Amino acid sequence: MMGEVPTVGHLKKITVSLAAASASETVGEETAVGTHDFIYGLGPDGLTPFECRMEGTAEGGELLLCLKPGQIPQTFGHLHGIAGALGGYNRSLCLKIRVCRVVPAETREVVKAMADLASCGDDCCGHTLDHL
Repeated sequence: MMGEVPTVGHLKKITVSLAAASASETVGEETAVGTHDFIYGLGPDGLTPFECRMEGTAEGGELLLCLKPGQIPQTFGHLHGIAGALGGYNRSLCLKIRVCRVVPAETREVVKAMADLASCGDDCCGHTLDHL
C-alpha cells in the first residue's frame, strides 16, 4: 500500500527549485534560479505571501507566481536566500516553483533556523537559511 504524498505545511523542511522568466518572455524560456531549502512557517511576521501560495502543495507539485516590480522583498520576507537569488527587484517576473521535497523538520533544524532569524533583528545581516 502506498503512503500519502507529503504536502507543504507548518514546520516542514521544504526544498524548492525555481526558474524565472521576465513577464515578457514566454513559458519555456525560464532561467534556472536554483534549489533552496527552508522551514515553512518560521517567519517572525507569520507566513510570507510566498509560503501562503505554497500551502498544501504536494511534493512534486508546481506553481506559477508572477510578481510586479518591487514585490520580491515583501513576497519572500525572511527567506532572504530565495529573494537574493532572484536578482534585481525592479522588474516584473514569473517564477515556476517546483516543490522537490517535503519532510518534517528536525528539532535542531527548527531551533537553528529560529536562532538565525532572531540574530537578524530589524535589519537583516544578509545570511540565508539555505544551509539547512
